[in-house]
Amino acid sequence: MQTHRRLPADAVRQWLAGHREAQVVIERERRDWLVTLGRDEALRIYLELASLPRPRCAAETVSPVLLAMRRAIERRNRVGSGE
Repeated sequence: MQTHRRLPADAVRQWLAGHREAQVVIERERRDWLVTLGRDEALRIYLELASLPRPRCAAETVSPVLLAMRRAIERRNRVGSGE
């Protein structure tokens, strides 16, 4: 049997703050890099990215949250229609 322990709130807040700070740095570095690109290089990168196959979502990978929301809406609609 697996037991779940609560994480210390302060540790979670520090972890989240660290992630926010890292995201700011990553965005700044990304922006700094993008402004150095020439027009031709930017177009080449864009075309390469656009040519990549788009991921397909298989039925078995549908979000459990999405499925739960759909079921809740179906139940609400059945109750509202008097079924």
